Amino acid sequence: REMLNWLRYGRDSSLRNAFYSMRDRSGIDQIIALSPIRGDTTRRDERGREYIHISGNNDFENVLEAVYRIRCNLFHGKKEADDVRDQQLVDACGRILESWIGELIRDW
Repeated sequence: REMLNWLRYGRDSSLRNAFYSMRDRSGIDQIIALSPIRGDTTRRDERGREYIHISGNNDFENVLEAVYRIRCNLFHGKKEADDVRDQQLVDACGRILESWIGELIRDW
């Protein structure tokens, strides 16, 4: 969580700039289509789980939070291998990270 907050609020603009420069935004569009994502404190479902609402493909903070939440759910066993929505969320995160890292490498 500390690293996520550093990325969100830190002074290193190269990571944020790489996000905004991403040419392939298909992963973000896919996550938007699957929103809301559990993880934000503004709204909760009937069981008290939190949601993340992504307002658009330049919504850095919420895309970052969604990717982190999906990663946590994947690594802590809250994703099902045969669940189509879970597969789509993990695929979308892979696309986002691939494109984002690609922009960082181009800048180097």
